[in-house]
Amino acid sequence: MSAAWVVRAGRYGERDDWAWETGHSGGGWMEVPDLSPFTTRAEIEEVIAETFGTDSAGKVAGYTGQMWALRHRIQPGDLLVLPMKTTREIALGRVSGGYEYLADEGDPNCRHVVTVDWQNRVPRAVVKQDLLYTLGSAISIFSPSRNNAVARLEHLLAHSDGIVDQPPHPSCVSSGPMPDRTSR
Repeated sequence: MSAAWVVRAGRYGERDDWAWETGHSGGGWMEVPDLSPFTTRAEIEEVIAETFGTDSAGKVAGYTGQMWALRHRIQPGDLLVLPMKTTREIALGRVSGGYEYLADEGDPNCRHVVTVDWQNRVPRAVVKQDLLYTLGSAISIFSPSRNNAVARLEHLLAHSDGIVDQPPHPSCVSSGPMPDRTSR
């Protein structure tokens, strides 16, 4: 099973449409330079510390973790989830290309990205509350792990035409014909 990632598109969803329309996810971090030359977490941490040196050590560590995920950990084939604040939908797709820095992008908030093959959008209303809580972290880039999130998100992507978010429990799947219970 591949990894799953949540990558937000701005505090207020200001990059929701841009992400969907261009086949990207990421953005933000306009203060951070191109991370392509950096191949270790320590190098990313150094860049983040130089960029946000006046912020707390905890904030620098959090930013480092998120940028390291975008730069190195998110890989082609991974499931990507974009909670869209502007439409109250959840966009689902597969990462098709690793980290890129779009230097020619006019909006400096849309430069740190991965390429995504967006496959579907589902209304939040059809996703069970516990999974929404898992996706609702305040962090911009993270891998959801609670509440069997990866399997449920994979299922949601695979069956989003039917809009169900939880695979059937094994005890609910018949391995043969149903017993006749009328002869009691």
